[in-house]
Amino acid sequence: MLVISPQYVTFAGVRWAGVRSVAVDRHAARAVVEGGDGGRYATFADTPEVRVTITVVLELEASDLAGPRPGEQGTLEFSAAAGASDVGRRVVRATCVVLRAVHEVRGAGATRTVTLAAVSTTGSADPVVVEVGGDEK
Repeated sequence: MLVISPQYVTFAGVRWAGVRSVAVDRHAARAVVEGGDGGRYATFADTPEVRVTITVVLELEASDLAGPRPGEQGTLEFSAAAGASDVGRRVVRATCVVLRAVHEVRGAGATRTVTLAAVSTTGSADPVVVEVGGDEK
């Protein structure tokens, strides 16, 4: 999932300004791929462990001494719609832990890239919840 210019982004109740993009990436942390006796190609594949990583890129316009720190946990929430109206609005929520926050300075501007791990409440429930609608915050 990739959202360019989300309508809003909050983490642990704090609104993040200047968010350029939010990317939700999923990958197999452990994969089982097995072949059979009938040939050289896999006959079974499964992903018993899946990791969800969320990357948020922010444009910084001023110094910021209170950025997120690795280990912080909270609910990440963001919203996006196809246009300026509320038609097709989706609200995405996930409980996350900050893995890293890095900065890049170019000329007069700077960006902060925050990488978070989404955490499931039960281990079997998808940690990312997408809802239709919602109020802009």
